[in-house]
Parts: sequence; structure tokens; C-alpha cells
Amino acid sequence: MELKANIKKNNKKIFVGIGILLILITFVVAAVINLKSESNGNTPPKSGIGVNIEEARIDTLISKVTATGVIEPKNIETIYVDTYMDTSLRIKDILVELGDQVRKDTEIVKYDPITKEELEQQLKEAEISLENAKLRLQSLTDANPDEILDAESSLISREKSLSDAQKELKQTELTITQLKKKIQDKETTVANNQILYDQGAIPKSELDGAKTELSELKDQLQKEQMNLESIKQNIENLKREKSIAERKLSNTYNKSSDPKQETEIRIQQNLIKSEELKIQTLKQKLERQLTSSKSPIDGTVTEILTEEGAWVNQSSPILKIADLNHLIVKVSVTEFDAPSIQVGQKAILTGDAIKGKPIEGKVTKIAPKAITQDTGEKTKEAMVEVEVEVLNNDSNLKPGYTVDVEIITAEHEDTVVIPLLAVDTDKDGTNFVYIMKDDFTVEQREIELGIYSDLYVEAKGVNPGEKIITNLSSQIQEGVKVKPMNISESGEQND
Repeated sequence: MELKANIKKNNKKIFVGIGILLILITFVVAAVINLKSESNGNTPPKSGIGVNIEEARIDTLISKVTATGVIEPKNIETIYVDTYMDTSLRIKDILVELGDQVRKDTEIVKYDPITKEELEQQLKEAEISLENAKLRLQSLTDANPDEILDAESSLISREKSLSDAQKELKQTELTITQLKKKIQDKETTVANNQILYDQGAIPKSELDGAKTELSELKDQLQKEQMNLESIKQNIENLKREKSIAERKLSNTYNKSSDPKQETEIRIQQNLIKSEELKIQTLKQKLERQLTSSKSPIDGTVTEILTEEGAWVNQSSPILKIADLNHLIVKVSVTEFDAPSIQVGQKAILTGDAIKGKPIEGKVTKIAPKAITQDTGEKTKEAMVEVEVEVLNNDSNLKPGYTVDVEIITAEHEDTVVIPLLAVDTDKDGTNFVYIMKDDFTVEQREIELGIYSDLYVEAKGVNPGEKIITNLSSQIQEGVKVKPMNISESGEQND
């Protein structure tokens, strides 16, 4: 009985020992499996530097430059008195009202005819004064009236020829100035067309057409410059002829006069010249006298700057007419963004006044130079003005509205993108990112950047699906162990 009891007791100890051994084996196996699982990257480590990650992915990236501007008409004309004289005119009627739509060459302002009547009266008085001066001069000299008349006619003819030549000189100089401006504008057009042609945006015929027009303008300028020199030479010749005619007239007047009357004769001669000049001026004013002004464009009356009964001259603006069917917005971009902007690029316009679908536009002009602007922080920044034309104004945009403009500078499809926050730069200026590998260690990898948007950048050197660390710090270095904060214990990324 005692032996059986001992055997039973020993068996019980054996079973207990086996149970303990099995429990120990279970813990060891579990620990090994857990260690292997952790080393294979299936489960995040319990310790390590906490990081946020985002996977590199294939996406479409749109690079854009954003700025704010004010809508304005592409073409706006200010109406002045259309005359080369210094005559003031009185407005009789303003034939349009604010907001009226007008066609080109439509009468918009009428002037009081009393101005013309006054000029005609002044001309008659000047002609009478001239006749009286000639009679007085004739009474002071014994010169033959026919000789005096011939000498006077010769002088008047020379003076008129000289006056006409001087007018022609001014007109030619104006033409040359206008041609130079046209050539400058056309050179800009050719340069822009060359860019558009190189980009495949326009056909070669359009580029060649602009070049031909530029060549024709240069030929015309050369002809006008030669004509200008010829006119200048003609003026010098006419001045000499006028001087000869003046001496001849003076000799005719004085060949038989009493020396005591010489002073009085000269006074009368000067009076005659003064009256002749006055008559010539009055005739010119009458020839160019306006009865009305017409609209130079199709458009809408946007401002009326004077009133009926007011006197106006060349420098007095009367009203403004704008083509509201063709609108533009001018924006300023930084010198950093300016190089990426080109004529012809698409733009998107948004704002409080734009309801529903955004309005499209395109870049039509880029300023040839930057302008330095004060930022208000004791620093100055170089800004470049860019003009964007509105293409589909279907939401009643009006001049003066403020809009936000997004210029699309590039669009790349099916490209690898990563967060901008993940990009760092070393002391040599090389761009790199930190990548979390499958074993939760860090790899520092050099990358090449492409275009960028507000939050993402195109990157060469990383593969889709690789985990990019986005919260950079001095603790994150090559080879360190990290623990992703936005990945769950099961290894799945949290939203």
C-alpha cells in the first residue's frame, strides 16, 4: 500500500513538471514567433521614434501660379476733342448716357456752332484790318501798287509753302513715331508667336505672317525716314526763298520813300505780317472746326466726365467707352514664379462674382521687365505683371470685380508624387527624403524634383507604395528605428 502511494505521488509530480515544461515551451515559441514577425516588418515596434508616413503614389500633378487681380476692359477709349488746334469748343449735346451701347463711328457728342460763327467773324475783322494796313502803307510810299502786290504775293506764297512743309514735317515725325511703336509691338508678337510655335500652339503660317508684317513695317519706316530728310532739306530751301521775298518786298516799299517815314513804314509792314498770320491761323481753325465727335470703337459708355454747356479742349476728357465683350485681368507674380509662365497658358478665374462653373482664361501678355514693390515689411520684392484674357465670360463679369487667377503652368499625368513636407535638402543643395523600410528602419535617399502643386511634388528616385516620412526632425537619420504613428498595431494605416 505504501509503495502504491509513493508511485502515485511520483506520477503526480511528473505530470506537474510536464505541464510546466509545456507552458515554458509555449512562451518561448510565442516569443520567437513574435520576434520573427517584428523583424519581418509585419508589426510596428513597441519603441522607436514616432513618425508620420505617407506612401508615394502615381497621380496627375498640376502646377499652378495663383494671384489676385481686377477685371478691366481689354480696349477702353477716352474721348477728347479731336483737333490739332488749341481751340476750345462748347458742348451742345451729349448724345449718350451711362451704360449705353454704341457702334463705331456713331455720333456721341455735338458742339455748339456758335464757336464757328465767332471764328468767321474774327476772320472778317482780320481781313479788314489787313486791308487797312496795306492802304496805310501805300500812302507812306511812292512804290508801284502792282510791284508791291507781286512782292507780297511772292512772300505769301513762300510763307504758305514753308507752313505746309512744316506741317508735313510734323506729320512725318508722328508717322515715324507710330511706326516705331508698331515695330516694337510686332517684335513682341513675333517673339511670343515663336514661343507658341515651338510649343506647337500655333501653325507656322501664323508665325511667318507676323514676321512678314514686321519686315513690311521696317521697310515703311526706312522710306519715311528718307522722306523726313528730304522734307527737312526742302524747309531750309523755303526759308532762304522766304528771306529773299521779304527783302524784295522791303526794297519795293522803300525804294522811293522819304527816310523820315522809314520807321512808320516798318511799323505798317509788321502790322501787315501780324494780320496775315492771324488770318492764316483763323482759316486753319475753321478748316479743322468740329461739329461732333464719334465713337472710335464698338462698346459701352462707362464714364461721362463732363456736362452739356462745358468748354473742352484737347486735354479735356469727355467720356470713356469700353469694349465689355473682351475683358482682361492683370495680376502680379513673383520673380520666383514668373519664369514658369508663358503666353498661351490656360488660366482659371474664380471669385465672389463668379457663380457656378469657373471662368477660363489664357495668358496673353507678360511684362518685359519686373517692377520692385514694397511688401510693407521693410523689404522689396520684384514682381512681373501678367495679362490674362477672359475666354468664356458667361457670368456677367464687370470691370472692377476682384478675381482669383490660377495660371496652369504644367500638368503631368501618371507621375510619382510625394508630399512637399517630406523633402529635405543637405548642405550641398541635394534634395532627399527619408523612407521607412519594411523592418521599420530609416533610409535616406536622394531624389530629383519635378513640378509641384500646393502640397505635392513630382519626384524621381522613389517608387509607388514606398513609405515616406513627412514629419522631419533632427532625430530621424539613416538606419534609426522608427514607429509610424499613423499605422495601427495590425500594420494597417489609420485614416
